[in-house]
Amino acid sequence: MRAPFRDRHPSLGDLALFVLGEEASSATKRHVDRCRTCRSAVAEFRRALVAGRAGGQAPTPPPASVWEAISRRL
Repeated sequence: MRAPFRDRHPSLGDLALFVLGEEASSATKRHVDRCRTCRSAVAEFRRALVAGRAGGQAPTPPPASVWEAISRRL
C-alpha cells in the first residue's frame, strides 16, 4: 500500500518545475510548506536558477602547473 501523499516527497523534477514557475498541485504546495527537506531543495534550485540567469563567465581553470603540483603530492 502506498503512503499518503503528505508522507511522500514530490520528485526533484517536480520541485524543479515548481521553481521554474510551473503550476504545482495544492498537495505539492502544502507538502513543500511543511517539509524542511523539500523547502531546502526548492531553495537550492532557486539559487541555481538565479546563478544561471545571472550569466557571467565560467570559472577559469587553473594552469597545468597547479595540477602537476597536486599530482606530485598524491
